[in-house]
Formats: sequence, C-alpha cells, structure tokens
Amino acid sequence: LSTGCGLKVKSFLEEKGFEVAVFHTIGVGGETLEELVKIYRVSGVIELGLNEIGNELFGGLASAGPNRLEAAGEKGIPQIITPGCIDIINFLGPETLPDRYKDRPLCFHNPQATLPRLNNEEFRLLGETVGKKLNRAVGPVRVLIPIRGFSSLDCQGNIFYDPITDKAFIDSLKSSLKKAIEVKEIDAHINDEEFADRVASEFLDIIKG
Repeated sequence: LSTGCGLKVKSFLEEKGFEVAVFHTIGVGGETLEELVKIYRVSGVIELGLNEIGNELFGGLASAGPNRLEAAGEKGIPQIITPGCIDIINFLGPETLPDRYKDRPLCFHNPQATLPRLNNEEFRLLGETVGKKLNRAVGPVRVLIPIRGFSSLDCQGNIFYDPITDKAFIDSLKSSLKKAIEVKEIDAHINDEEFADRVASEFLDIIKG
C-alpha cells in the first residue's frame, strides 16, 4: 500500500551505493526488522509502513509485538518516519473481521487480506503511541507526513480517503512529540514521486550526523 514509495526510495539509495533491505509490514516483517537492527550495523531506518502498531493496539492479525518502532531509537540509529499504511489494520478472510469493524470502509485486498479503515479515536491513540516511542529515541528522528494520503487506499476518489481522520493522527502525533523531533508536512501522497524524493533526500541528510 506504500510500495510505490518504497520502490522509488530503494532505487534512489541503491544508485547512491547503499545496500537496502526491505521488510513487509505484515507482522513477521516488523519483528525481523527490529531484531536485525539490534544485531547489525545499519546507516539508518526509513519507516514506510506502521500498520503493525495499529494491529497491536486494536486487535489486528499483523502485529509485530509491543516493541515495534523501538530498536533503532534505542541504538541511536537515524530514522525517517512516515505514517505509511497506518490507515488500516490487517485481518485474513472476511470471516475473521470482528463485528466492530464491519461498518467501516473495507478493502478486500485478496481472499486472505481484509483491511478495515481506522477511525478518529483510533488515530488519536495511534498518534500518541507513535509519539511516545519516538520520544525515547536517542538518535536523530525526522517525521515526514504526506498530507494527501497515507496509503494507496487513502487517496482522493477512494472510500478510504478521509483527510479529517488523517488530521486527527497528525495533530495527536505533533502534540505528543518532544520539540527536538522535527515534523515536516509534505503536500503530496505517500506514493507520489515528490514524496519519495523527499524521503530519500532527508535520509541522506540525517545520516550525515
């Protein structure tokens, strides 16, 4: 759902000589990222999918555990954070969807991927949770927010597109973050080339130290 951005950023950084590892945020991907960051020396981390945190908070089936988004911060590794894919949480077939989500906008991504849209209240808690995790980081952190949508579903013309709910996350996150963490709102969608270019350039800047 943020693959377009990820592919562009990966290509750009590889052209600059970086070795780039990609982790799909379906639970095991985030868990693996957190563990590898603890073990290996890495230049930095770019987060383009934080749906695993929503899954942990709200009972989805793609949680990476309660410590997601913490290892890089604990090690002082530079981080670029985006709200990629936070608009959804993950279930399997439609029969696994709890009743409380059945009146939401839904995406039947494939027969084993049913994705409900999160609401204002959930977004506020998610923003607060992400903020608290980032505040504990001992290394540099920058947050880049694509205000025209957080995933391929959250785009103009789609039933998932909800700028008011997205703003609930943005406001909650900004009010939760300590002042030392810079937040930049970009007038683009997460999969726009403009946003990918900005992610890559901010990454190159932040790892300079």
